[in-house]
Amino acid sequence: MWIPNVAMPFACLLLAFGIAAPNPLSIASHNDETFDPDRPGIVGVTRHPVLWATALWTFAHAIPNGDLAHALLFGVFGAFSLLGMLAIDARKQRVLGATEWRRLSRRTSLVPFAALATGGSRLSSRKIDLFLLGAAAGLYVGFLALHERVIGVSPIPPL
Repeated sequence: MWIPNVAMPFACLLLAFGIAAPNPLSIASHNDETFDPDRPGIVGVTRHPVLWATALWTFAHAIPNGDLAHALLFGVFGAFSLLGMLAIDARKQRVLGATEWRRLSRRTSLVPFAALATGGSRLSSRKIDLFLLGAAAGLYVGFLALHERVIGVSPIPPL
């Protein structure tokens, strides 16, 4: 039952930073003109931070809720997230063209942290947005505070 409590802070970080980041490689791209492929920020962690946040949420919640109804619910969301990433990558490659796709994606990866692990990208602590860090923490605390009222189950397992 602790798995969601460990995974959700990371999902909230991916969500907060992913929503705010310019990302021409994502489905809901915005501020594409400000995207710097040499300093991709959260996109250097993964090209699809919001979809990874959703996948992390779904699979972390499927484990402690192991009945069929929850497996179907979370499985559909998880599959949508994972397959969506592949579909978006394929579409963006077609729309942008091979040269532009390579230019924009060379310091990113589909798999979280792969570009960082291989040296293709690196994070800078000077670039961490404290507002977004606070927003991610606020999201997590909000989810904890409202979970029992909205879902009907306390997210805090008994000690």
